[in-house]
Amino acid sequence: MAYDPKLELVDILNTCALKCDNCVDGCLLEKSAHSLVLCIKVNIDCSAVCRLTASLISRDSPVSSDVLGFCAIVCETCATECEKHSSLVYCQLSADACRACKEICLQHIDSINSLKRDSF
Repeated sequence: MAYDPKLELVDILNTCALKCDNCVDGCLLEKSAHSLVLCIKVNIDCSAVCRLTASLISRDSPVSSDVLGFCAIVCETCATECEKHSSLVYCQLSADACRACKEICLQHIDSINSLKRDSF
């Protein structure tokens, strides 16, 4: 079977969603969970956006490149917030996954746009 870069992208999107979910779970168990409300919220958002993006990419949606751009923004927002709590291992793992996801999203926007142009 030939290498499909789409599969790598979907895998990274799903991994990011799982790391965000793990961060939410960890933050909720902290005694100072009230101080982590923004972190919890952006991780929930990021997880949902990553899962939606993975679904759209998987089925070659015509809005894939637009959603990838939005996903990159959400991942950056989440990474920035999580890094404020990098002493918590799950926050640091989420930040790392979000940064990686942002980068691959940005890389794939151009390739998807060029495929769209070639199909017209």
